[in-house]
Amino acid sequence: MEDSDVVWGGALRDAGGWLRRCRDDWTQRNLDDLTQEAAIAAWRWGSRMRHRERLWAAVQTIARRLRSRSRRRQERSVVVCAQAAVDAAVCEARADAPPLFAVADRALAAEALRPWLRTALRALSPLDQQLLRAFYDGVGCAELAVRHSRTESCVKTRLHRARRRVQHHVEACARAAGGLDDQK
Repeated sequence: MEDSDVVWGGALRDAGGWLRRCRDDWTQRNLDDLTQEAAIAAWRWGSRMRHRERLWAAVQTIARRLRSRSRRRQERSVVVCAQAAVDAAVCEARADAPPLFAVADRALAAEALRPWLRTALRALSPLDQQLLRAFYDGVGCAELAVRHSRTESCVKTRLHRARRRVQHHVEACARAAGGLDDQK
């Protein structure tokens, strides 16, 4: 137990020391949380270390990666929140207009997409059609896996690939209908 306490103390000290060097406001505001998370990750990793004298290098790497990932995650969430607010405002402004979907750099109404979607769905295998329909009806991947005697990862893969096939087909139809291939 004493060895574990030494690793914890060293990880906490080294993570705080390295993170204090970063002078930007974001890091300084989140210093305590980042230090704790980096120390916990280093402490977990410390039990598998071969060379205990290199703990400081591992803590520095863990703290640096944790800091950069946290900043990117926060920046993305700000962008997503801003985009959601804009989307909500646009939807409220066009409450009486039919919903538009962005396909191949064009805004298309649902009525224009339906024939292309039907064609794309008919091109899929019967199992993929059943999986897509059930998934969009609200059935989870685990339940679909049990229903169709597949593993959950198999169901997720098939759903992903089926959605991509449908997406590519609809985009190709939109390009053909609008002459967008000339622009690219």
